[in-house]
Amino acid sequence: MVTLQTWRERMSGNMRLRDFRPRTQEGYLAATRQFVDWTNKDPS
Repeated sequence: MVTLQTWRERMSGNMRLRDFRPRTQEGYLAATRQFVDWTNKDPS
């Protein structure tokens, strides 16, 4: 089962592997968090 925490960790790991800059990672994570909050659903 995918939880919000494991999904976030996996997303962060993928961005690090692709050499995204730290500020880009922060922006993407914030945007996806806002989207998840807006939809009121789990990422799974």
